[in-house]
Amino acid sequence: MRTMTSEEMARMRVESGESMFDTCNILTWSAGTPDNYNTPISSFTPAAEDIACSYDPRSSSERRGSDLTKVMYDATVRLPLGIVVDEMDKIQIISRFGDELDEPIEYGLNGPPLIRPTYLLAFLLEVRH
Repeated sequence: MRTMTSEEMARMRVESGESMFDTCNILTWSAGTPDNYNTPISSFTPAAEDIACSYDPRSSSERRGSDLTKVMYDATVRLPLGIVVDEMDKIQIISRFGDELDEPIEYGLNGPPLIRPTYLLAFLLEVRH
């Protein structure tokens, strides 16, 4: 099997970014002041800029790891490489295919995002208020 050249990989990364038609915002987690039980109250700060992403609202499950742990998720999102996102953060879906949503959809991450050759893949769990 032939190895891909760096030019081919760079072109694939550009094409992957150009195929992200949705808009997201990363809400960065930080531990706030402790409550009466000394448990930190989480706070989330929106990123200064929205980012292009590719949102897939299909829920599913899969098995991971050597022990085949079942992982369930409500949706997935592809993010550009280089985006910093932690599993404690949240992701808001702001627009779909260029149309702004009436109300952003908010998700938590189900583990750290997977690093793929041309994008990051995050498994999401819907946050219900």
